[in-house]
Amino acid sequence: MFTNQTASQNSRATGPLSGRGHAPVVATRQGGHSYLVVMIDYGRKGREANVDPEVTRREAISRIQSREYDPDRIIFIHEICNGEVVDVTDELIEQAECQRLIAQYRKENSADRQALACDHARDLRKHES
Repeated sequence: MFTNQTASQNSRATGPLSGRGHAPVVATRQGGHSYLVVMIDYGRKGREANVDPEVTRREAISRIQSREYDPDRIIFIHEICNGEVVDVTDELIEQAECQRLIAQYRKENSADRQALACDHARDLRKHES
């Protein structure tokens, strides 16, 4: 994940040994660490940018579902990876909405199945007597 470079390879390297014949070793990141920036508009109160490197796409989707990040107030969600910025606003909101609909469908189906089971049991009791 990290590569070692000497001061001559990295001109921005500084340290107690730079310039004295010793080249300090500097760690630079290779590969992909990404994070999300969620910009939320609170109207007159202003805007807030939530930048938390610990928040994953899955966590952001769950926060949208729970309305911690209100989808009506989200200005943008940018994913930053390797210095590239990608707008993932629509994608994450759609995923959150799909997951919400799936959960709602399962809940409704569960209630329907439970009601059908009760109806079936009632019908069986009717026919027994």
